[in-house]
Amino acid sequence: MLSWTANATARTLLGLGVRDCTAGFRCYRREVLETIGLTRVRSSGYSFLVEMLFECRRAGFTVGESPIVFANREHGRSKISRSEISKRC
Repeated sequence: MLSWTANATARTLLGLGVRDCTAGFRCYRREVLETIGLTRVRSSGYSFLVEMLFECRRAGFTVGESPIVFANREHGRSKISRSEISKRC
């Protein structure tokens, strides 16, 4: 429920145009990383993934998704810590 809410909020507020804003596996073209300038990215943890999506879209790049499902993560506890949740809210 936490992941669903975070993704819905990020998609709505930031207009990211992706389904899963916190997917941990991403590939970036060199041109994207050079254009964005990684020194400008200030986030860490899951918010880093959202910020990178935002910067990619803001720079005019498209973002593709290849959904994957981890069977052992369909139910259970989140990997995100309470301190990360409170720090980012």
